Amino acid sequence: MASTVKAATLTTTITEQLTLNGHTYGNTITCSIASQGEVVQRIMNIPATETSVLDLGSSTDGLGTVVGDSLAYFRITNLDDTNHVFINVGVDQSGSTDGQVTFKLGAKKSLLLMNNQIAIEADDAGAYVLEDIYLIKAKCSAETNVDIEFIAITA
Repeated sequence: MASTVKAATLTTTITEQLTLNGHTYGNTITCSIASQGEVVQRIMNIPATETSVLDLGSSTDGLGTVVGDSLAYFRITNLDDTNHVFINVGVDQSGSTDGQVTFKLGAKKSLLLMNNQIAIEADDAGAYVLEDIYLIKAKCSAETNVDIEFIAITA
């Protein structure tokens, strides 16, 4: 049986707006990415121990796994109104999956990624190397668990 799912264009819009002393600041940026055909969206309860949120691999091996090279959009939002959560992004540094970048995501805050690569400083001269993200984990900082929501969109 042939699939009836047809790839579509993802449209994202980011708007900033701030009025100070009668002057308005900010902008609206819209981005369209064609041929997106897979969506993973989930709300998760995150404990104080590191918990896998999304695997980025070479194939879709199962629940919570997407093809890393086709990641077009990833948003993770801390749904808690008080506590922060740590978002740990596993980075494949030159074939060794031991690198990690950690973000502290405050209450009701979001983190966006628009592809599966992150720049890592390679040496003291300030050179950067693009490395693949292979795993996204989360860990709450509070005694009580924190809810997060994420959405990942791929081709």
